[in-house]
Amino acid sequence: MRKYLSAILTLIILLALVACDAKPLDSEPIQSDNISTSSAGNPSSVSGEGHTGSGNGIPVYSGIYTVGDNLDAGSYTLTCTETSYALKVVVFDSIESYNNYYAAERVTNGEELVAIEKNALVDFYVEEDETYFLGLNKGQVVMFDSGEGSLEKIDLNKADVKRADLWFDGNSSPLCTGVYFVGKDIAEAQYKLTCTATDWSMAVTIYADDYLSYHKSSRFTNGEESDAIQQYSMSNTYINEGDTCFVDLKAGYVLMVKDGTGSLDMVNSDNNISASSNRATLPAYPGVYFVGEYLDPNAYIVTCTETDWSQQIVVLPWLRSRA
Repeated sequence: MRKYLSAILTLIILLALVACDAKPLDSEPIQSDNISTSSAGNPSSVSGEGHTGSGNGIPVYSGIYTVGDNLDAGSYTLTCTETSYALKVVVFDSIESYNNYYAAERVTNGEELVAIEKNALVDFYVEEDETYFLGLNKGQVVMFDSGEGSLEKIDLNKADVKRADLWFDGNSSPLCTGVYFVGKDIAEAQYKLTCTATDWSMAVTIYADDYLSYHKSSRFTNGEESDAIQQYSMSNTYINEGDTCFVDLKAGYVLMVKDGTGSLDMVNSDNNISASSNRATLPAYPGVYFVGEYLDPNAYIVTCTETDWSQQIVVLPWLRSRA
């Protein structure tokens, strides 16, 4: 009897050891020819085909998605539909970047954050019913965690993509919290950016060539986040609901919008503030203007047409390359 009990006990111990050594499939590194997803269902169902502002959302769940394989490339609005805290969204620019993140030491929350900062391209948290912008390119890897969401494919450069239940009117391009890569997500142009809704104020930050340096820096605290923005951004503006600012976006720039929704109106090139213009006056909004591009070198008379207190004008030398 003791022999049987000993054999059974040994078998139980062996089974326990095997179970403890097992890993969930969706936590393993991604192989380029063997993409692993978690709770994603049929990959063909995770497609943006035909969804351009129709109101038919594409469900996404916690797991790993590879753009071009089980998720279409394109521009999306992402709305969190279910979460106990916030839906975590991390975009890696390649499978290699994701595998580097996976191989990093990530035992503590701090180590997890550092691994994301060093290896990811974009990361953010979406609370339930909040909507963020998500631009995806083929070959990128997207990790959703701690919630579920709904994707809707949009085209920011097409005027016919309009929805009355969203935040933009019939003549402007939509804008919500997110990271926009100029030349991919939105066209290179000069824009009038208007904040249409915000709980406090909308943060508008532009990076010329240092966005990756910003993302790779330590940003665990609000102070570190502010320091990183100040060090690496080209401009950083806060605008209240109903206010407007000017943004000059070149291909390769990155536009980062936080804490609000708004609209982008492209400025007609015929309305450039130039010395040869026949117009007696031209509008100028709060923002950064580079002399020799949008604004010609010249002598100007500036008249403040609207302000809550006073209009501030600062002229500075620009030493960074704009190429």
